[in-house]
Amino acid sequence: MSKPDVWEPLSLSELKILFSESSRPYWISGGWALDLFIGRTTRPHEDLDVTINRNDLPYFQTLLSTWDLQIVDPPNSKNLRPLFPNEFAPHPYYNIWARKGDSSAWNIQFMLCDFDRDEWVYRRNGNIRGPFSEFEWTDEEGTKILSPVIQLLYKSRNPRDKDLQDLENCLPLLRAAQKSRLLDLIKQDSGDSHPWIKRIVSNS
Repeated sequence: MSKPDVWEPLSLSELKILFSESSRPYWISGGWALDLFIGRTTRPHEDLDVTINRNDLPYFQTLLSTWDLQIVDPPNSKNLRPLFPNEFAPHPYYNIWARKGDSSAWNIQFMLCDFDRDEWVYRRNGNIRGPFSEFEWTDEEGTKILSPVIQLLYKSRNPRDKDLQDLENCLPLLRAAQKSRLLDLIKQDSGDSHPWIKRIVSNS
């Protein structure tokens, strides 16, 4: 198994060009999703997260057939192994790293998401889910971007300093309904004592 190495993430414009012919959806996620929501770059981004439907992984493997794609195995570890051709990565696998060559820096981090009919399903707790309408928003160019509510939920589980910074930057721009929904999701996931709850309530 190989170890994660150096990152040289694609720019958003490079990503859009790369997937310009894609017939399957993808969503800008991670810190970039929140900066796009905010409308400015608030901090450096060491990688580029792209969410895809778990069932579409073989499609994106074919689309990137000349790339080196590796899966984090076991999940939540620092170990990588090559992704087998047309491999379906079942839950709890979710993290795929991609680079243009097997000796180059990493360019894209794919995050696998599950959907149940017209609902998105939270990877860390299948009882937490919601309507697809709250999963994404689309910019003026038609780019699909992960909702700030969903992205902040993922960041809330084990928040780092940059995750708290992302929350603080987003709070003034979230609508009341979005803040209420984020509170509900965090409580379902982490309980009523999560430190972000007071921050969200004080900005509501």
